[in-house]
Amino acid sequence: MENLVKNFGEVEAILGKSIEAFVIIVGNIRINYIMDEYFDGKNELKFRRSGKTLVTIYLKDGMFTVLVIFGKEERIKFENDHKKFSKYINDHYKNSKTYHDGKWMFIDISDNKYIDDIIELIRIKKKPNRKKEDLTKANISKCGNRCDLCLLFIENNNNGKQGRFEFQERDFKCYGGEEGDKKEEHPSHICNGCRSNCEILICLSKKGFGSCMDCDYHNCNVKEHNFTNPGRCNIGLSAEDVEKMILPYWGKERFDQMKL
Repeated sequence: MENLVKNFGEVEAILGKSIEAFVIIVGNIRINYIMDEYFDGKNELKFRRSGKTLVTIYLKDGMFTVLVIFGKEERIKFENDHKKFSKYINDHYKNSKTYHDGKWMFIDISDNKYIDDIIELIRIKKKPNRKKEDLTKANISKCGNRCDLCLLFIENNNNGKQGRFEFQERDFKCYGGEEGDKKEEHPSHICNGCRSNCEILICLSKKGFGSCMDCDYHNCNVKEHNFTNPGRCNIGLSAEDVEKMILPYWGKERFDQMKL
């Protein structure tokens, strides 16, 4: 099975208006599941762990198709709760073929109508296996990022620690463009945390807020912000890539969970 990486910009160009639904679904998987992503270099993206596939997504022109395979137990769960799903999903379930390994549902997605349905189908397939963050001892920045997990944080670059070099190695894979566009590598900057004078702190100072959680952070327009949307990164990443390069920086989602 291939394990290539595809640039998010390319994915966005292919999917067109359906990209928002794709971002939400992929982001939800990355937040809730520990999965390796396998991209075949063409159009097939699988989320797998320990030899088992959670879900497969096929990229198409202006849309994408989600393949969910339900075994016997999953079919019982769905049929017991089928009323909470849309007619569109129920029709797919009824009309999908059942093979020796389960019922194969190919569901076309071109807009945001069925995002919640898809996320719930994935939950029926497998309960989230990523534990909720324990923030009791976490070092959380004013923008909601995890300084203690950030490879660029100064404490992860002292006493022989060289987090910035690991960040540099993974940065292009997770966020970079085409290989031909790769710029000359240089050591990533070291962050002193909220003692530095970044755009986020300047913005908070002007507004008189203690952190971005006091503000309308979901509509943040700070150009140099540190927020990372977990679904708006390259595809074909390993579970470790997600853990190292995405988990520390989804401040908006972290703030949302802290408010619960």
